Amino acid sequence: MSHPGIERFETPQISRALFGGKGFFLTKLAEMNYPVPPFRILPGERLRQTGGTLDEIAQLVRELRREAAATMAADRATVAFAVRSSAPVSMPGMMDTLLCVGLTPENVPALTERLGGQETAWRAVVSGARALCVHVAGVPEADLPTGPPERVHSELIDSYEQRTGARFPVEPAAQVKAAVDAVAASWNNRRAREYRAAHGISEADRPSVVVQAMAYGTAATASGSGVVFSHDPLTGMRGLHGEYLPAATGESLVGGTATPANIAVLADTAPAAYGELAATVDELFCWLTLIVEVEFVVESGKLWLLQVRPAVAAERVHNTVTVDAWRAGLLDRPAALRRLRPTALFDRASPHAAAGHAPLLASGIAASTGVASGRLVRDTAAVLAAAGAPTVLLRPSTEPEDFAGMLHATAVVTQEGGSGSHAAVVARELGKPAVVGARFIDPEWPARAGGELVTVCGTTGRIWHGLVPAVDGHAPPWPSDLIGEPLRTTVVDSPDDLPSAEVDGAGAGLVVTADPDLARRAPAGSPIAFVCGAGPADRPWLAELPDIPLRYVVVNSPAQRRFVCTLLAIRETLSPRSETQR
Repeated sequence: MSHPGIERFETPQISRALFGGKGFFLTKLAEMNYPVPPFRILPGERLRQTGGTLDEIAQLVRELRREAAATMAADRATVAFAVRSSAPVSMPGMMDTLLCVGLTPENVPALTERLGGQETAWRAVVSGARALCVHVAGVPEADLPTGPPERVHSELIDSYEQRTGARFPVEPAAQVKAAVDAVAASWNNRRAREYRAAHGISEADRPSVVVQAMAYGTAATASGSGVVFSHDPLTGMRGLHGEYLPAATGESLVGGTATPANIAVLADTAPAAYGELAATVDELFCWLTLIVEVEFVVESGKLWLLQVRPAVAAERVHNTVTVDAWRAGLLDRPAALRRLRPTALFDRASPHAAAGHAPLLASGIAASTGVASGRLVRDTAAVLAAAGAPTVLLRPSTEPEDFAGMLHATAVVTQEGGSGSHAAVVARELGKPAVVGARFIDPEWPARAGGELVTVCGTTGRIWHGLVPAVDGHAPPWPSDLIGEPLRTTVVDSPDDLPSAEVDGAGAGLVVTADPDLARRAPAGSPIAFVCGAGPADRPWLAELPDIPLRYVVVNSPAQRRFVCTLLAIRETLSPRSETQR
């Protein structure tokens, strides 16, 4: 989905095309002095040409550790790195991310002091080694060792070396170099290719890679990770909406491997960070004038921003946010009108499943609105094997490899995760009803189930056993104060309302037609009255106006009048006021 207006912040030196979305927005946040951990961007074109040499990475690591020591009051020995992709078009969860890269057991004493515990320090070191094993060495997740972290770290090194035939990288620069290469290479993994094909993303694009100093959401005191929105991503209602996972990294949150608490928890545990976050999100909305999504970490009560981007939401939600921005004085009327999706103004609020028709199975977080029914399946292979028959994909938490299953299923349910998880974001992109963090009334039911017909209501976050009818949502309020009446065209309800005889200054008579081609071929100077036909049965108000100045438009219903007035209002913002009417 394109997000109008962002291009006004881009320059030839700083753009999404050069830095990718993540790198671009991090750069803008840093320019505006928001709390962002130090980072560097390795542009995609440069990586394609040179790959980023080890000497360059070593210099980058030294610079970032020095900057983190200054801005984050951190011992340089505790500075680890997050290595993430930054594609020109967001591809949530489809490319690799490596966290806690650059640590070794030698860093444990300093990390213990920073994080407040030796076990937490060791977990950070193990996390980096695990990321290198999975994304660089290709060790399957199921084969990773478990147990005490010191022993696990040793076993991870053995697994890496057995799998690659090379020594495990000990030096921080070597670890970061391996991570950068892995992230860049993940552009070509199967799930990323499937995602680009489904969304029409160019294969010619190449992602940049962001290397950023870690803020630790796992520190002992008042720490955690979260995702928040400037508006409810399901309705467009303004206000801080989101989730927080105490004592956790963002990987658990966006990966959907844990179910978070409401963002209000942060207000209780770190009120200063909460207040700063709420003010920051509001400011970022005022800057972008789009619904904003922010990923953040709180370390020992201090807020750090990891990412900001325009949020994925339905077109009717974007319309609601646009009207909100105009009424708040953040957009002028022409800019607001040009952002409207006219057909989405008629979209009703999402349907919800009717209560009392089937046994309730589970409740969870409403992640993507709508109602859908289908046979319950547990993996992508079963979705594809259904050959188009309606299926509901149930997963403990979605993996990026589940994208094909999500694409072909009618609905998605996960037993862990929140509204900022990849499962929720991808479901909203695809327009699939989704419930995440589902809690089943009978916790053993999912293990026994297979092939049952279920109904998923992504609007209310509920799941029923059996087929449940949907209840249509309400019609949205019409933004008549924004759209108004066209200035240069008169809209009438019947051909009988047209003047019986009208000529222009040269004596050219009024041309009345329902044929767009005839309207375009009318004699120069003739005033045009265009008669709209009825749209399709599901959208009878739909009309297509010829791309010429019109003196009159004849509509056939009040709804079509509203739609036509919207089209004309938008058209008037795109053409000079001095345009001569026909």
